[in-house]
Amino acid sequence: MHHNACPHATRIVDEFLYDVGLNRMAWPARSPDINLIEHVWGLLGKQVRSRLSPHSNVQQLRNILNKEWNRIHQTDIQNLIEVIIVAALLYGSESWIHRKRDENQIQAAEMKFLTAVRGYTRRDKIPNYTNKR
Repeated sequence: MHHNACPHATRIVDEFLYDVGLNRMAWPARSPDINLIEHVWGLLGKQVRSRLSPHSNVQQLRNILNKEWNRIHQTDIQNLIEVIIVAALLYGSESWIHRKRDENQIQAAEMKFLTAVRGYTRRDKIPNYTNKR
């Protein structure tokens, strides 16, 4: 899957993918980016830029990267997952005809996913409002 960025859309990449027998998935323009690590890199980059001074060297950069990577909380990752899932579920929704039943099904899918991501089972009987926090 490529998002049609220039490095992915060159002739040499097309030829390589053809030679190794890989088909590129159709990926519509303005589709949500569901690659979690891209969002984590953005979060890490923002934190590193805030701590980096103009006089930093490679070793200082490496130390800052390691410290900031270790400071990323699991809740930050869970928040990113929630944003990605909602974006993917609602992609193209501006053209949908919404019914209450559809909204309920989307909400149920979101809760089922959040429950699984957080490691809960149905036996834990965690209320939705607690799970959504």
